[in-house]
Amino acid sequence: MSLQALLDLSASHGVVKEEVSVERLRESLPQIRELISFYREYPDLFVDDIKGPESTFNFRFTQRIFLRCIMRHRYVYCVFTRGFSKSFLAIMGLMLKAILFPGSKVFVTTGGKEQAAMITISKVEEICKLIPTIANEINWDRGASRRSKDNVKYIFKNGSELDILAARESSRGQRRNGGVIEEVILVDESALNEIILPTMNVDRNLPDGSTDPDEVVNQSQVYITSAGWKNSFAYDRLIEIMLNSVLFPDKYMILGGDYQLAILEGAVKADMVEEMKMNGEPSVSAVKALTFYQRGKQLQIAC
Repeated sequence: MSLQALLDLSASHGVVKEEVSVERLRESLPQIRELISFYREYPDLFVDDIKGPESTFNFRFTQRIFLRCIMRHRYVYCVFTRGFSKSFLAIMGLMLKAILFPGSKVFVTTGGKEQAAMITISKVEEICKLIPTIANEINWDRGASRRSKDNVKYIFKNGSELDILAARESSRGQRRNGGVIEEVILVDESALNEIILPTMNVDRNLPDGSTDPDEVVNQSQVYITSAGWKNSFAYDRLIEIMLNSVLFPDKYMILGGDYQLAILEGAVKADMVEEMKMNGEPSVSAVKALTFYQRGKQLQIAC
């Protein structure tokens, strides 16, 4: 059942719409709390329910898994090829955290502030265009949300904030609840450990002024990158999170996928992979992906 149906905030065809009153909302509080708890665990269904009948946006199966994982786990490391929409989904996850956890302060950081701003602005605008209901949760009044090449901040109507955080001295002493580390392979290890991560030493304030240290939004870290090399800080962090995922599976998660997955779901065309194979010495992943695609075609013909 959708949030719209549960709260009965809009009427079906042929029924007169009723105004939302404080009394009606108070009467529905138990159901609202239950529904919000459900949507925190199943954010993709939340998007399905609010996107509206005119929206053409639809999740691929693996995208639903990706979004649920970054919403349910505090520490997630994601390695995917280009075309998987990892940045799109990671920033969507931040926006959903901002909506479903009022008063949250979340951020995006990467190797450079301008790059972080460019990624954040482009993905937020794309999401708002595809799902206008999410755009309605942001305060677009003049002087509220800001968007420039080095200053990005979105203020949500429930008090949450989403901005960029530079991996440099100017960010020292700031406070956030959680964030996305984009292209972690480009981020300086010292800046991340000494400046960025310490900003997340505070928990989200609840409406009564208390905090819940067990909330997944607190100290949440989503690392996003394409495949890199072993002798790097990013690889060491990957191994660290992988080991912790064995010890603490409720908090830590590792996600990854190569071109085989991208081709299977239609995110990358097999023709492009074949061109990569023809242009000089092909990569091992490209050959595997093409073989995987060809076998899939044979199975389809056999069926």
